[in-house]
Amino acid sequence: MLLVGSLNSADFTQGAFTYAIEDSWGWYLMVIVLAFFGVIVQAMQRVMMRRPIEEVWYAESSSS
Repeated sequence: MLLVGSLNSADFTQGAFTYAIEDSWGWYLMVIVLAFFGVIVQAMQRVMMRRPIEEVWYAESSSS
């Protein structure tokens, strides 16, 4: 919203963010997509952290 000029940085403390999302289904959809993407990325990171270090080293050495 800051990039397209829909909100100013001062508006985030005034609750304008919530009103802007409620006014447009496009912003609402963007928030849902970003939240879903964030959950997926964090789940993938959690799976990567559970792998033994030897597997990670092997994967990194074979991809280089």
